[in-house]
Amino acid sequence: MNLLDLLIKIGVDDKASDKIGGIASKVTGTLGNAAELTAKGVAAATAAVTAATVAVTKQSLEAYSAYEQNVGGVQKLFGNMGQSLEEYAASMGQSVDQVSAKWQSLENAQNTMLSQAQNAFRTCGMSANRYMEQATSFSAALINSLGGDTEAAAAQAQKAMVAMSDNVNTFGTNMTDVQNAFQGFAKQNYTMLDNLNDMGALAA
Repeated sequence: MNLLDLLIKIGVDDKASDKIGGIASKVTGTLGNAAELTAKGVAAATAAVTAATVAVTKQSLEAYSAYEQNVGGVQKLFGNMGQSLEEYAASMGQSVDQVSAKWQSLENAQNTMLSQAQNAFRTCGMSANRYMEQATSFSAALINSLGGDTEAAAAQAQKAMVAMSDNVNTFGTNMTDVQNAFQGFAKQNYTMLDNLNDMGALAA
């Protein structure tokens, strides 16, 4: 995936993407009829395209910056902070053999979370950034409720995010209210999500 595809996938507003296509077609039309335009007209068209492109680029960079920050949050809560096995062992003051199983489990958990975030538009109807922001907001309680099992927590986080999204889309519940409810669940036991089939109660 190239950088532009990634930027659009992680949170650039669809309207901004539409603007790019619209600008491109207008530029093509403008250049095709350039001989009929005055110098002033060409300058105005160029200025408009430049301003729109700068705005989209700024938005893209901000989205990517947020993405990097969110990835760091996922790595901190679910994973090994992006460290190699050797780096992780050194940070724990143990040998590679002693921490290899734990490191692999953390690696699996963070990779699962990042993969779920990349597919969040399809599964939850939200950007990767939005997914990571929401999921990490209740992750500490989630992981704690599962005894520190980050792999199980990553799987349960997906269930929670899909249920939250379904509730908001179906019942029109405020996302903040749904999120608060899930944080309440997390203080008890997130394994209840295994049997949670009807989220209608949250809409009350």
